Amino acid sequence: MGTELSLAAQQWINAVLVWIGLSMVAGLAARALLPIRRRMGASATLLIGASGSATGLSVLSMLVTDAGMLSPVGPLGVFVSIVGACAVLLVFNMLCSAVHREPEAEVEVDSA
Repeated sequence: MGTELSLAAQQWINAVLVWIGLSMVAGLAARALLPIRRRMGASATLLIGASGSATGLSVLSMLVTDAGMLSPVGPLGVFVSIVGACAVLLVFNMLCSAVHREPEAEVEVDSA
């Protein structure tokens, strides 16, 4: 007696797994391409990849209006996802650098 899922549930689970896989590939590729040496776990890499994929694919869909529904799994979708993840990683690095900036040493000036 196996558990059967409806067709809609199977399609939804398939879409979620595809997005998780694409996000991880985009996040790992962005971390490999950029020379940023910040320690990050798998969840941070996945979040950077997911936000980069969503950003890159959204920009692509705004630019290409007559292409119909773009596939994120195709070569163009993967490329745009990686570019978007690189952009998100750069912004993330700039924000982390601004927050964790060490205060500059104060220089005393003698007025003698």
